[in-house]
Amino acid sequence: MSKIENYTSLFDNIDEMLNSEQIIEVLKTLQKKQPEIYCGKGEFKKLIIEFKNNISEKELSDILKKYKGFVLPQEYRDLLKFSNGICFFEYGDALLLSLEEAFDLSDEEWLEQGYLKIARANEDDIYMKCDDSDRNIYFSAEGFGELTPLNMSFTAFLEASLISGFSYFWLWGTKDYDLY
Repeated sequence: MSKIENYTSLFDNIDEMLNSEQIIEVLKTLQKKQPEIYCGKGEFKKLIIEFKNNISEKELSDILKKYKGFVLPQEYRDLLKFSNGICFFEYGDALLLSLEEAFDLSDEEWLEQGYLKIARANEDDIYMKCDDSDRNIYFSAEGFGELTPLNMSFTAFLEASLISGFSYFWLWGTKDYDLY
């Protein structure tokens, strides 16, 4: 067995990633089953998933017309058309923001540079560079400071979040992981 140098190597083969249809099916199954999942630091939580109303392709296009140059990955668009925002866990410890919330809650400085705040995981903000790049996910520790690249696609981020129970998988193996 070869040693994994860092978590990003787990997401190098895009052909092995779940597609948007499979992710939606996994989310629906998890919503029905509400499993107890490990969230790090010895804590287990029931995974409760609340879907929001979907958004049509026309509504999505109308919103994007206001923000010229923003290109959303197809998997993200598909998920928004299924549920325009998703709340994970009883108290919303992890949120996939609706498209409207994403634009409204994005830090103006990052928005001007083409970064959209798409999620909140525990206390970190998750941003997506909306320029049609493959590895477009970034995080901002506790919503402050610089954006740190996670070197993964939106699909890889969502898949890793589901697998890890939204624990800080992007910090695994770093000196900062013990802070969480």
